[in-house]
Amino acid sequence: MKLFNYLPRRGSAIYIALIAMGIIFAIGIGLGTLFLGGFNIAQSAGESVIAFYAADAGFETLFAAEKCFNQYAEGGNRDSCIKDVLRLDSSFHCNGSDTAEKIACLQGAMQEHESAGKNQLANGAIYTICNTLSCSIVGAGGDCSAGASYCATSKGIYTGAHGNTSQRAIRISR
Repeated sequence: MKLFNYLPRRGSAIYIALIAMGIIFAIGIGLGTLFLGGFNIAQSAGESVIAFYAADAGFETLFAAEKCFNQYAEGGNRDSCIKDVLRLDSSFHCNGSDTAEKIACLQGAMQEHESAGKNQLANGAIYTICNTLSCSIVGAGGDCSAGASYCATSKGIYTGAHGNTSQRAIRISR
């Protein structure tokens, strides 16, 4: 009986097992990283949607104030309607009925509404159309189409639980 020298082959099974485990470990780490990255993307998308809803809420508020302006003649009913819609504490007064006066009324009402902090939603998101520095409600001309009576931009801002801030803006012509 001849004896074979198995010494060079010793440990090859352990070596192959370690290589296989390393490959499986690398695949697991790679997939885990992809899934965690996907969760962050999904979370950011959710925050973006909330910011978009906040921008939409800004326009809904603006349209409600415009409805009061169009529905009532100059005077008490118009002013009280705008005050109720925008939850204003002060006595607010809108003059006139033409387009320029409507724009001035909406600018003043929205600036007062936002400076009083009434533009924050229950989920912490805020919208801004007219802040104390600038107002995006403008008449026809410039970057607003000639056929529109006015244009406005509403910006929604939401800061998520992890400090990520999402901003979305909507621009309309009416």
